[in-house]
Amino acid sequence: MGYSAEEKFEIIMEANQKNTSKRAVAEKYGITRQALHTWEKKLEKGASKALKDKEAGRRKKDEVESFEEAREKLQDLQQEKEKLKAKLKKTEKEKLLSEIHRDFLKFSLTKDEYLDPELRKKNQEILKKTDILPDKSDGS
Repeated sequence: MGYSAEEKFEIIMEANQKNTSKRAVAEKYGITRQALHTWEKKLEKGASKALKDKEAGRRKKDEVESFEEAREKLQDLQQEKEKLKAKLKKTEKEKLLSEIHRDFLKFSLTKDEYLDPELRKKNQEILKKTDILPDKSDGS
């Protein structure tokens, strides 16, 4: 049978009363003396932490107070990392596609047979406006 934190506390308090045997208390509740000892150590550790003087002021953003809080923060950071990796991958892919598209347009504009004349002229105008293809009419 599992005991709640409050029940464990009451059992520990009972086991630490004068003229009380820890063995008898452990048997009464169907737990081992080792379990009782472990609960006592956890209580001491928690009480010590709870009574420890803290620095004045607010807790720092990245500061955690418990293992569970640290685990949650780690999971949040891992999720954020995955989102950033996906975003970076998408950005790199878009950049690469843009470069490929630009290179294809440059290539197709230098080869008359790849585009019909009207489309070629239209693409040249667009590329001149975006500085991808220099305007040769100004002497460059």
